[in-house]
Order: sequence, then structure tokens, then C-alpha cells
Amino acid sequence: MRKFVAALLVMVVGPAFGDIIFTEIMYDPSLGEPGWEWVEVWNNGPDINLNGWFFDDLAGGGGSPALIISSDFIWSSNSYLILAHNTQTLSDFNTEWNTSLDSAHFIALEETWPPLNNDGDWVRMLDANSNEVAAVEYTESSPWPSGGASEASYSFNLDPRTATPEQNTNGANWSVSASGVNDSWQSAAGDWGSPGVVIPEPGTIALLVLGSGLVAIARRRR
Repeated sequence: MRKFVAALLVMVVGPAFGDIIFTEIMYDPSLGEPGWEWVEVWNNGPDINLNGWFFDDLAGGGGSPALIISSDFIWSSNSYLILAHNTQTLSDFNTEWNTSLDSAHFIALEETWPPLNNDGDWVRMLDANSNEVAAVEYTESSPWPSGGASEASYSFNLDPRTATPEQNTNGANWSVSASGVNDSWQSAAGDWGSPGVVIPEPGTIALLVLGSGLVAIARRRR
């Protein structure tokens, strides 16, 4: 009986704010926007069923959150997930980025992807009850990094040593994807990124667990 009650409690409470961490944001792809925009997120909490979850931005007050998926999709604990534009396919993504992602680590949104602004925006994930479970505001001004004069487009890439809920929102802990930065490489079109590669280091995982307990549980949607 105790085991049953504990399992039920986990299902009711769900992931805490901080269990999910944005680790990479491709907001300015050279192949065209928003079709080749994507984000990478890391699940440091328990297995999650993403049925009914949403992806959202908040620029200009924000539009309607986009449904990620309307069927059962179990996102495993301690694993990454690529969220991509609703017109994207896993095959095309793997071809463009020379990756071998599988369907357990890639979702093309079910509803229209909210375009990400190049000069700053929010990225958020909301659960099926519209609770905000992950959020980052990025900009192209300090302390966020700048891409400089590079002609190639790039992603913002979180330093895996600083993947805690508090540090996740600090632009100083993010880098512009480039050669030698968090195992980044160039896509077929010349964009820089590391989709599905850079994940929190083992020592950081323990900090994530501690950090999650110190952050308020599932803030309500704004």
C-alpha cells in the first residue's frame, strides 16, 4: 500500500520547476526561420508523459502556446529531447545535422511553432495543466554572448557544468556554439550547434536535484 501511495503522489505532483533545463537554443538558423529553429532540453526529473504539454515564447506578450504532442510520449529521466518546428521531420533533421537521433529524443511540435526572435525572446515549457516547468529568457546583449561578425548562424549552448535551475537563466553561463565549444560542429548549411550531444556532467546532476528542491514547484502560467 505504501508503494502505491508513493507512486500516486509522484503522478499527481509531477515535475518540479527546475527538473527540466533548456540546454541549447537554435533561434537564428541560416536555412530559414522559423522552419529550422529548435531547442534542446534535459530532463533531470522522473519519467514524464508529455501528452498535452506546450512549448511557448513570450515576445510581445506571447502568442498561444503550441501543443507539443496530443498522444502519450514518455520522456525518460536523465535524457535530452529536441523540440523542432512542426514542419520538421526526424529524417531531415538527422541529415542536416549529421546526427542519428531516434524518435525517443525528437519531437516536431503538433501545433505551429512560435517563431523565436533573433534579438531576444523567451522559451518555455508548460505542462498539461498550464504550469510553467521550464523557462529561459535569452538576449543578444550582455551577459549573453554575441556571435560577432560570423556569417554562419549559431545556437546558444549552455555550459554543462552550470546546468542548475538558477544558473540556467544567467546568460553568462551560455556560449555561442563554435568550433571547440561544447563539442559543437557545423550542419550541412553551415550552422553551428550540438543537438543531442552536450548534457549535464555527472557532478552537476546532483546539484540539479538539490536545486530543484530549492525552486518553487511549477509556477503558474503567466
